Amino acid sequence: VSGCTFDNVVLTARNDQLKADKKVSITGCEFSNVKNSYGIKEAHGSDITISNNKFNACRSGVMISGDKNASATVSTKNVNITGNEFNCIGDAQKGDLIQIAGDCNFDTASTLEITNNESTTDTPVFRLENKDIKGLTFSDNTIPPTAPATSGESKFGATFNKEGALNIQTWSEKDK
Repeated sequence: VSGCTFDNVVLTARNDQLKADKKVSITGCEFSNVKNSYGIKEAHGSDITISNNKFNACRSGVMISGDKNASATVSTKNVNITGNEFNCIGDAQKGDLIQIAGDCNFDTASTLEITNNESTTDTPVFRLENKDIKGLTFSDNTIPPTAPATSGESKFGATFNKEGALNIQTWSEKDK
């Protein structure tokens, strides 16, 4: 999907019958006025690129998910979320910029790159539902210093260090 405008419409990029590798690319689109959901919901595939999109007045930005019904051999291998603008997304109680759902099947070779994105809001950056994230790169993003790393609905906690890098923890580690 490229160069589309979605006003009060959610884009779902999901294939419940995924049996082999599938690429998903959403680039150069604008998502506006999605008050009750993600602009991009349930992006699912082996290689996912979400780049150079604008999210305006949406409850949340991007949800990456897996497929509970798919073959265990199908995994989310490469996720690249880059160059996106998040404006007026949710609030600290409702919404997040990016959700990584618990049903993603990440393997040891998987990469998750979140780079060069910009947010103008104090919305939490992540809703983390998946503890199997490996190969995470979170760099060169412009996030307001008052925005929390994770939402209160996350199963796993995260914090930003003073250099802006993301540290992911389980809740038990977070509470120590």
